[in-house]
Amino acid sequence: MNPRRSLTVWLTDRVTSVRTAHPRSRQAFKNSVASVLVKGGNIVLSFILVRITLGLLHDEKYGIWTAISSLVTFASFFDIGLGNGLRNRLTEAVAQEDHDIGRTYISTAYVLFAVIQLGLLAVACVAIYLVDWKYILNVRLTNSYVSLLVLITLVGFCLKILLDTVSYVLLALQKTALSNTIYLFINLGLVGGIWGLGLGHYNNLLSVSIMSAIVPVVVLIGFSIYYYRAQLRDYAPSLKAVNFSVRSKLMSLGLKFFIIQLAGVIIFYTDNVLISKLFGPKSVTEYSVVFRYYNAINSFFFVIISPFWSAFTEAYAKNELAWVKASYSRLKRSWLVILVVIGIMLLASTKVYQIWLGPTFKTSWSLNMLMAIFVLVSCWNNITVTVINGFGKVKMQLFTALAGALINIPLCVYLGRTLNFGNKGVVIASIISLLLGTVLGTIQADKLVSRKATGLWSE
Repeated sequence: MNPRRSLTVWLTDRVTSVRTAHPRSRQAFKNSVASVLVKGGNIVLSFILVRITLGLLHDEKYGIWTAISSLVTFASFFDIGLGNGLRNRLTEAVAQEDHDIGRTYISTAYVLFAVIQLGLLAVACVAIYLVDWKYILNVRLTNSYVSLLVLITLVGFCLKILLDTVSYVLLALQKTALSNTIYLFINLGLVGGIWGLGLGHYNNLLSVSIMSAIVPVVVLIGFSIYYYRAQLRDYAPSLKAVNFSVRSKLMSLGLKFFIIQLAGVIIFYTDNVLISKLFGPKSVTEYSVVFRYYNAINSFFFVIISPFWSAFTEAYAKNELAWVKASYSRLKRSWLVILVVIGIMLLASTKVYQIWLGPTFKTSWSLNMLMAIFVLVSCWNNITVTVINGFGKVKMQLFTALAGALINIPLCVYLGRTLNFGNKGVVIASIISLLLGTVLGTIQADKLVSRKATGLWSE
């Protein structure tokens, strides 16, 4: 058979299957394709950002900056799960074509976000200067200087959390590509800003922290104004639409997401801080670069499946579980593609690092192997969590996330320092912390989709 003809027939079949698919599937597919294209640009820019920031700060200061950024990420759990609660409730309102309640959810969420973040900053302004950062991060900088870096980074991060509400609105409306476009421009701004710092010879942590705090805020303000005047004008927030009686609806589900989110922060974002404390900032640089390399696929995959979260919520609200079952099956098969891609990345890793960061960057094969496994587990979890979160049946996930968070840090210390595995021990600990959620999450997702979930599986 003619290979060219076979390819033509295959492409024709794929196009036909998309055109004849369920409207929700077409919407998810279009969002996934557009998001992948945008995310591709985001990943390229993030790789460039690592290169120019590492070149600007060099190993030790880059490790310090990465540890501080990871530490500040803890502030993300102070949204009390409001973002994900808003996403699910707004999707339900859209499915019922109730624009007024949708606008009320959004307006109220903005006010609640603002109150929470202002409260956090008020406490942090005092607490930050009481912490012994030299001890926690194992750095040689003065405590007052590190406190200033943390404060600037935290202020920028809290403002970003408030303004990022527009992203949750876009995700709820299944406009994932528009949400990812915001971060494309943020990364463009950061690359341009850090590159400008290099040209001006501002090769210090203070300049990088200020630039990293300002750029996301400016971009988010610009896109929020634009989207709420265009695609989102029916849902534009207003003080008149604020109604605190809906707070319980946003926060009852949101509180569960909050605990899950907190556990995720402990598992995913304490590693850089722990490595800095246990092994020094230079070890953070190796770990963060290897993580960034493999996690690019995780980010790609998350973008592909992200539209299905709100699509599953809508389908569940309309009791269209046949569509959910078919879509879930396709997502599980897609993980096999991720397995192949990660394998190729592992084999090509040494050459990629040389091209990306130059011959001076050194890393071990074992760290790369472990990180590849970690990302594969994370990708599978993203599939099951998308179903579970879409259905809003997150109690089991809450328990498994808490269990993983409780064992993560002790395991990191035991494997990393006691058994002398170094930063590789931290990766092993993270993999173990995810496995309980992997097993039980898969069982729950299968039960939900097949309508066999009862008891804790259905809560």
